Amino acid sequence: MISAFSHNSEFTKAIATFSEMYISGESPNQFAFSSVIQACSSLKSLQFGKQIHCLSLKVGFSYELFVGSNLADMYSKSDSIIDACMVFEEMPVKDEVS
Repeated sequence: MISAFSHNSEFTKAIATFSEMYISGESPNQFAFSSVIQACSSLKSLQFGKQIHCLSLKVGFSYELFVGSNLADMYSKSDSIIDACMVFEEMPVKDEVS
């Protein structure tokens, strides 16, 4: 659902669904993280994006290719180039997109 909301420009719904899922005790996977980071990026919600970044570090998904790429993208779109570079450099695996 989070991915569908994000891909259909329902960014606020994607963030709300992610939050509700986490609060209810469900563990988000790397695809949920990736989609909610895309939503934060589209809404220019750097504050919530940073919280998601911290949560992804805590659960170990920040080093997943899609999550890391979306984090770097979010930071760069928010003019936080130093943070974007830091995320990119910490990614253990990179592809052409990242």
